Amino acid sequence: MMNKEFIPYEEALAMKELGFNEKCLTYYFEDGTFSDAVEEDEMAYCGDIRFLNHRNSYEENVSAPLYQQVFRWFRKNHDICSWVDKDKHGFSFMLYNRDYTTTIKDTYEEAELACLRKLIEIIK
Repeated sequence: MMNKEFIPYEEALAMKELGFNEKCLTYYFEDGTFSDAVEEDEMAYCGDIRFLNHRNSYEENVSAPLYQQVFRWFRKNHDICSWVDKDKHGFSFMLYNRDYTTTIKDTYEEAELACLRKLIEIIK
């Protein structure tokens, strides 16, 4: 399932509120439904005319960035580097040069999502 590569809807909405407006492969409809209608070789963003074609408003749709896009955005726009690390206890995330608290997660994906949520919290 391809949509696991994209950040979840709630986090995508938070990223939009933080000013994330980069081109993405796809988007979420206003009800949080993941759209797979965009061709793989195309890019979409909230002002893209294809958003208007699927629904009646640009503002109701939310870009669905890949995890790597949002981590790059935080590095570029807020100078926060982050990564997920594994030790004998499980997975945790690190934020370079920031105060943070982290808990051990069972999977890489859980730690990655926890890291994203912490980054959003820091910038809000």
